[in-house]
Amino acid sequence: MKKVLLAILVVVMVAIGIVGLSACAEDQTLKIVGYTDENGNFVPIQLTDEKYAFAVNKMDTQLRDQVNAVLANKKTEIDAIIAKGFDGSELTKVTPVAKDPAKRAQQLIIATSADFPPFESTSDEVDYYGIDMEIAQLIATELGKELVIENMIFDSVISAVQSGKADLGMAGMTVTSDRLVSVNFCTEYYQASQVLVVKSGDKTFDNCKSKADVEKILKTLEGISVGSQSGTTGYDYINDGYEALTAEGYEDAGLAMKDMQNGAVQIVIVDLAPAQLLVKSFNAQVE
Repeated sequence: MKKVLLAILVVVMVAIGIVGLSACAEDQTLKIVGYTDENGNFVPIQLTDEKYAFAVNKMDTQLRDQVNAVLANKKTEIDAIIAKGFDGSELTKVTPVAKDPAKRAQQLIIATSADFPPFESTSDEVDYYGIDMEIAQLIATELGKELVIENMIFDSVISAVQSGKADLGMAGMTVTSDRLVSVNFCTEYYQASQVLVVKSGDKTFDNCKSKADVEKILKTLEGISVGSQSGTTGYDYINDGYEALTAEGYEDAGLAMKDMQNGAVQIVIVDLAPAQLLVKSFNAQVE
């Protein structure tokens, strides 16, 4: 009888363990904070109104004017490049040349942070893809120069342009008053916004329908870590208005989202376009 009772107890304990593990298994998929409208369409809640442009050295007004002329004269082609970046079309490979100090005048050196699809990405530091990279190739061709791409952390792009180590900073970069202290910007070419990304099971923002709704909740949160790419407007957004939140900086938003899956941060803030691609990629890996 004792053996029978022991066997039953073991079975029950195993069953409880299985149920417990199932209960603890957490959905690792991610979602952008937003709502579904009356037509059944998902609407991301946009927290900022930003414009992207290319950074140029304050002393190099000639290059700024040349780039602005290309942006104006090639607007149709540039609009097509931007549209392609979002419609699932096959990406066009951009292969730069190596930097050659002896050919400095014949080369256009671009500083970027190639971890921000669909604007820039690379897997091997040889070939590059994305909206900014294709526009960079177009500008170089129009100026009759060879294209050089230098990949670096986002925080270093402005200083590379300011110091003259790079001619242009092209990294999905928002025009801000702080950055205008160090560099000038060419004509704005894309409108962007910051959004929040959370785990799919997180209900914190489920009833939000507007920026005001989201910000009201953010102001009530304490002891929450928010991940973002260091040096970005998303990082500044959390640091400037929410003292009770902790802004955690990362080299790229993908690392922040991975840390959120692991529980190190509870929220990630990032530009809408990269957020859409990153969430899709992360969820495909989990599912």
